[in-house]
Amino acid sequence: MTKQDVLKDYKTRDGHIVTPGKFEGEPVYVPVFWDRGLDGCADLDESGVYAFEVTNEDVTDFPELEGVNTLALEESETGFVNSSEWQSLAILERHLEQISELEDDEPQELEDEDITTSDDTNFRPEEK
Repeated sequence: MTKQDVLKDYKTRDGHIVTPGKFEGEPVYVPVFWDRGLDGCADLDESGVYAFEVTNEDVTDFPELEGVNTLALEESETGFVNSSEWQSLAILERHLEQISELEDDEPQELEDEDITTSDDTNFRPEEK
């Protein structure tokens, strides 16, 4: 998919897709990079995130990417693709690792003494 394909297939306004659907509200370059990710050309494909280090060629095709180092794309549970910009691929990788660690943490079971119920004196209303 190319920029020309996007401009042909989607209605756009101010560099963003306005056609309802998966890419609605995203910059015009998102479907191009999403397609690259599906083709296995992402610099990082981890935890449902495709990430790309933005090249000079990318900036030539999409001048709005000037100053962007890393572009990340993720599909939401409702099927929409969301983009985010990162200072570097390494920072994004650390972020994804932290999220993974948080998700891997098993909830701790509470002991009976850690649970307070309305029958306990701590919850009795003050008398007036």
